[in-house]
Amino acid sequence: MPLPRTVRYSMVLGSAIPVFLVIALIFSIVMANLILTVVQNANARHEDEAHLMKETSEGMLALQNEMLQLNVNKCRVSKRQTEFVATNRKYLWQGNMNLIRKTNENRHAVLVRHRQVAQLMADSGGGSRDEAQMAISRELFNYMADNLRDTAYPGVENYTRYAVARLGLLPFTHVDALLPAFGPVINDVLSFRYALAIAPCTSGNNDRSASSSVFIAVVSASGNFDKRNTIRQTWKQHLKAVQDEGLMAIAGFAFILGLPADNDNTIQRQIEDESQAHGDIIQIGMSDSYDNLPLKGAALFNWLHRNCAAAAASAIHFVAKVDDDVYVNVRNLAYFVQSRRNQSKNSIFGVGKARAGWPDRDGKWAMTYEEWPWREYPPYMLGAIVLMSADAIHPLLAACQTTPMIPLEDVYLYGMCAKKADIRIHYSANPDRALIGSIIRAPTTCELRTLIAWRPDHLDATKVRDIIQLSHRRTDSFYRNTSQCIVESVTAGQRAYVAIDRTQAVHFTFN
Repeated sequence: MPLPRTVRYSMVLGSAIPVFLVIALIFSIVMANLILTVVQNANARHEDEAHLMKETSEGMLALQNEMLQLNVNKCRVSKRQTEFVATNRKYLWQGNMNLIRKTNENRHAVLVRHRQVAQLMADSGGGSRDEAQMAISRELFNYMADNLRDTAYPGVENYTRYAVARLGLLPFTHVDALLPAFGPVINDVLSFRYALAIAPCTSGNNDRSASSSVFIAVVSASGNFDKRNTIRQTWKQHLKAVQDEGLMAIAGFAFILGLPADNDNTIQRQIEDESQAHGDIIQIGMSDSYDNLPLKGAALFNWLHRNCAAAAASAIHFVAKVDDDVYVNVRNLAYFVQSRRNQSKNSIFGVGKARAGWPDRDGKWAMTYEEWPWREYPPYMLGAIVLMSADAIHPLLAACQTTPMIPLEDVYLYGMCAKKADIRIHYSANPDRALIGSIIRAPTTCELRTLIAWRPDHLDATKVRDIIQLSHRRTDSFYRNTSQCIVESVTAGQRAYVAIDRTQAVHFTFN
């Protein structure tokens, strides 16, 4: 039998070595390609990173340049601003000094003054009770302000509490209250200074007129020289006649002025010359402005309180306060004072009827919601023509002393303060009105026979002057009996025309 074939190891090894070499060669080629690819990718990545870093550096450099340019521009602007301030420093300094000087000049006439906490702490006793009475937390004020908007007016006492909280007012502990029952002193209305003044009130030199006397105050702006001269040339000339006839004593007559705006020395010198020539000016140490009219009224009441009302029972019986564009029929004023002297205690007589206006939120008479959150004002009287009994001065001034001020004269003085002082308000209304707050022509002879005072309503000052002058000519002619008022009269069925007796007293009706 044949033997099996055998494989020699030398033969296998001889055939396997070439195969292994081929595989090793292929593997080497593949690895070489792989290494080459990796190296190429790495080089490319380094190039990209270098390029990116270059771009980033360029961007950062550009950004730095931009920021540098901005800083340069800011420096230029700052330099221009500095140059502007430096150039105008003189004017800014002058304006600041004017403001400081104006504040110092008005400090004794400011109606509402904030008492500093340090001063209050330095006061020894007496103030803690009043402070506690008026103190309201700011949180409560904020709550009140949010919830009072467009609600009904709550009365003068609630207004006072609201305003004290809003303004942070502290009471004057060393100022005597005129009427302690009215509350703590908020406004130091007893410390006004008067740059010019007249002599204190008198009861008149004529014994026949001692039964009724009046002080006449004409509220005038400091620059209204022509209006004051018009009054001196017209109805003021009738004052001596009614006193000489014994109809009424003139306890005093004065134009009520403040200080000229912007401390105008030229106008002030003219006012001083005017006072020297006529002796009929009371000048209050406060700036003359519309917003200061309530302050002006309080200063007038203070002067009357010092110089007249302290002896009101014997010195004066009535005060007639009118604006400088009002004509006064002096003879009828005398008839009014005679008839009302013993019937009108603590009373004020004025124009029109009770009115409760709505606050304006912009314009000349604007009141912000924070100043006045309520939807209406209290009933008040127009202040262009006011006749008041002398005994009303003291409580009215006391109300001003304890009620924070608002820049609306009529609402403040003849609404809020009059109500607090429990003053009776009487209105002259149609058809038998004796006071006219607005008229566009001079009254006829028969009309002026029944009128005490009237105010021409024109923006043109020349027309106002013409109406006052024509009113004076007609009034003067009537009381001199050179003109007459003819009226129709029916007696026993017979119609006739008769002339009104100019010497007959007139009865005036007030609501």
